[in-house]
Amino acid sequence: MQPIWDARVLLIPATLPVFSPHPANIPFMLIANMKKFSFILLSLMMSSGCSYFFNREAEPVVRSVEVNLTVATQVNPDAEDNSQPVRICIIETRRAGWLPQQLYEGRICEGLSAAADVINFEQYILAPGQKKTYKTINQDDDNGSRWVIVGAEFQRGIGRYSLIEKRIPQDGEFKIDVVAEKTSLTFL
Repeated sequence: MQPIWDARVLLIPATLPVFSPHPANIPFMLIANMKKFSFILLSLMMSSGCSYFFNREAEPVVRSVEVNLTVATQVNPDAEDNSQPVRICIIETRRAGWLPQQLYEGRICEGLSAAADVINFEQYILAPGQKKTYKTINQDDDNGSRWVIVGAEFQRGIGRYSLIEKRIPQDGEFKIDVVAEKTSLTFL
């Protein structure tokens, strides 16, 4: 169809030419298009896969701490060697070698809430022969090192084994058994 020229309007043909490939070329065109599509899809998958691994923020580590306390029947003797209840505290801290503020005054378990390096703490007064389990599950956003400190306040003062410090492993699973006997703590 030939366009008709008019002085006022430019007429466009009513039917546009349509590309129709030769029937013998259709399989080759499909394969070529599939190759292009596969290449584009593979490129997209690889670029999104790399960004998935490299742009991820570090997920917080979940740390589980379990301390099983056992108080022997002969613990915290008074002047006549009679067993007395003992005050035991468990402290989670960010720093190795951390010491309680009032350690040398014989009060290990006091002033813990004001300490900057303390993450968590609990204190118990346990009778001779009593058992108690301390357990926490914390999410650690900074993925830093952690330590657990177990301290006991005995009537005869702070002894050589009144504090036990252990590092919590990076995988976050930590379990320890602590026994208070006479005037000292031991771990198993």
